Amino acid sequence: MLQRLQAMALDNGKEVFLRQLATLRDGSYAALERIACPTLIVASDADRLRSVEESEEMARRIPSARFDIVRDCGHMTPLEKPQALFFILRSWIEETGL
Repeated sequence: MLQRLQAMALDNGKEVFLRQLATLRDGSYAALERIACPTLIVASDADRLRSVEESEEMARRIPSARFDIVRDCGHMTPLEKPQALFFILRSWIEETGL
């Protein structure tokens, strides 16, 4: 998994990485309140890039958002805990009728 992540980072380059960091931390939570579609926010309790509290705040600001936490998982939930993410996604899709 580490090799896959390193390859992705190298493919994207330094500029993309810096833009992603700026986007994540620019404090634009107010814009989330304009989201009008069904939204699922999934946090991971061992994520060192985005805290559960940050993700929970995002979900709180999005009208009708659903919030879930994947336990014992870092930032790359689809790679680390694909089965757990699958069950969360399936439940959310059934719940929203999407």
